[in-house]
Amino acid sequence: MRFAARVPPLAVAFLFLLACDPGYRLHPVAWGPAKDFRYERDVDGLHVTTRDIGGLLGESSVSAEFAITTNRPVRPVRMTLIAAGGRFPGDLSNSRGSSPHEGREEVASLAGWWSFPDLMLPQILGEHPSIEVVFDYGGETRSFVVHYEKE
Repeated sequence: MRFAARVPPLAVAFLFLLACDPGYRLHPVAWGPAKDFRYERDVDGLHVTTRDIGGLLGESSVSAEFAITTNRPVRPVRMTLIAAGGRFPGDLSNSRGSSPHEGREEVASLAGWWSFPDLMLPQILGEHPSIEVVFDYGGETRSFVVHYEKE
C-alpha cells in the first residue's frame, strides 16, 4: 500500500500548517505607498523610498534599505535599530553611496543589517521599532528616523 493512501488528508493539512511560518512584518509609519511594494516620503527635500521590515517569525536577522534620489554625493555614516532591547548599530556593508556627475540624479542605496542569533523577529523588533539613518549629503551630515508598526 502506498504511503499517501495511509496518511489521512486532515493530518497532511495539519502538518502543512505547522510548517508554514506566518511571518512578522512592520511598515513605516506616515510613509505613502509607492510602486513595487515600497513606501515613499520626502525627507528634508530628498525623495526616499523603502520597504517594510520583517520576515519569517523564526528568523534571527533583519535588514532595511533606503533609496535616496539625489544630485549630490551621498555616503552612509551609520544606521541604528532602536527596539525594546536597546540601540543596535547596523552593518552597512551592503550600502552603495552615490557620486552623481554634472548635476544628474542618481539613487544611493543605504542598507543596514542586524543579526541576533539567539532571538527571533518578534523578540528583536517588538511592536514599535525605529531605525535612525545618518548619512553624508555632499559634505553635510543629515539624518532621519523611521518609526515602524505592525501591519
